[in-house]
Amino acid sequence: MAFYSQTDRRFRGLELKVGLFAVLSIAAMVALMAYVIKRSDLFSPSSSVYFFVKSGEGVKVGMPVKLSGFSIGSVLQQDLWDMSKVEKRHSAGLSGLAVKVTLDIKTRYLEWIPMDSNAFLRKENVIGDQIIEFIPGVSHVSLKPDEYVKFEKEKTLNDYFEMISEEVKKVQEEAAKTMQYINDPNGEVRKAFENLHDFTRGLVETREKIDQSFITMDKTVLNVNEQVMQMSQKTQKAIEDLNKALNTTNDALPKTFRKIEESIDSISNVVAEMKKLTESLTTDLPEIVETGVDVSRDADQVMESLKKTWPVSSNIKPPKSAPLEVDSYGAR
Repeated sequence: MAFYSQTDRRFRGLELKVGLFAVLSIAAMVALMAYVIKRSDLFSPSSSVYFFVKSGEGVKVGMPVKLSGFSIGSVLQQDLWDMSKVEKRHSAGLSGLAVKVTLDIKTRYLEWIPMDSNAFLRKENVIGDQIIEFIPGVSHVSLKPDEYVKFEKEKTLNDYFEMISEEVKKVQEEAAKTMQYINDPNGEVRKAFENLHDFTRGLVETREKIDQSFITMDKTVLNVNEQVMQMSQKTQKAIEDLNKALNTTNDALPKTFRKIEESIDSISNVVAEMKKLTESLTTDLPEIVETGVDVSRDADQVMESLKKTWPVSSNIKPPKSAPLEVDSYGAR
């Protein structure tokens, strides 16, 4: 090198130039590395939080953790965990063996995550990678390091298909049970159908009986109507005959009463004449007595005839015949 520096002026101070270049290059590399480290937060303080899931499927170490679309950390590790050793309020309803997922979050971002925030496993978009995203809660207390967070897995198409498949299986099972229950020969449904069949058959028979009853009722009504018409005709005829008899009686009564009056007058005259004869003819007493006897006989006959004449005969009661009283002592 000294030889070249003596013969060629371009090589003078070459070692100094090379050393200066090396120092500048190292300084630039260090500055670049510092800038990159600062931008990537490689040496920023971080804190761990955790949650439990039944299966670690879909969760990978290094998976980004975001808050409102901003990266705040990543998945640090996954471990199998016995849930019997976990407090019930942190078990998320899990039992037996589960997976504990630990998240590494920059400490300066914890103040933006409330205690009641939820972590979700979802995709950034339809065909994007899966991430864990925090949905802030409403608590005024921030999340602390090494705290438990609630976790929910966003349902995928497979999850929805599984849910639909489970529901369809349940429906099929219920349908099978229902069909079995319906087809059971000793079941209530079959008995109900049999009872309904018997009931409908009974309804048909009842309707036939009701129709027959209506037919019989119609015949009875017709017969009653005929009898009522006949009775009404007979009653009308009886009323007409009674009216005729009453008219005849009304016509005959005055004549009868006139005859009775005439007869009574005649009897009165005869009695007066008998008295006169009895008083005037004392000498001819036997003849008069005989004549009186004859007159009396004639009067008795007239009275008997009057008694037999209607309506006098209807007003004269016949004498009642009574047995003779016999003394029991005298009968002996």
